[in-house]
Amino acid sequence: MRAATSEPPPVGADAPEASRAGVRARIGWLLLRARLRGRLRLQGRVSAGPGVRIALAPGAALELGDGVELGAGTRIEATDAGVRIGAGTRVGERCTVAATTSIEIGAGCALGDFVYVSDSDPGTADVDTPVRLQPLRRAPVWIGDGARLGAHSAILAGARVGDGAVVGSYAVVRGNVPRGAVVTSAGRSRGASISSS
Repeated sequence: MRAATSEPPPVGADAPEASRAGVRARIGWLLLRARLRGRLRLQGRVSAGPGVRIALAPGAALELGDGVELGAGTRIEATDAGVRIGAGTRVGERCTVAATTSIEIGAGCALGDFVYVSDSDPGTADVDTPVRLQPLRRAPVWIGDGARLGAHSAILAGARVGDGAVVGSYAVVRGNVPRGAVVTSAGRSRGASISSS
């Protein structure tokens, strides 16, 4: 067994080659940024699993912070809206983020697999008109830093999830979740500390 030495890392012809997958990923991000003509802003290193789809209409923008991870099959779609995902946030597999006004997901969040985040809901004001013919209800969505969203949860129009809050699996959020609260799919919450700010 050879004794460990403090030799400098190899350079030039002796240096290890960059992995082909890493080079392909960087080329893929560059091509996507070129196709979206400045509507995609990367704030550092971003990783994406296979099958990730990003669709931005003219006038829409997507900003991904440093260290964001997008799981396989995740979809991000925006029309005339802005979507911002903060640094260090992990988006699980097959999540959907659909924006028509504004969606902001804070830094260090964790979204479980199959999470649905949308800032528009079907209108239901007129009971005599079919839902598909009624206008959408649109309201911005805000998810605070360090929030955790369980698998299959849904965050709907107008929802505000506070910093460090936990939304359980299969829960549906339409209103406010206070900072640090835990919300389950049964509609129960504990540890909520509602502040006047």
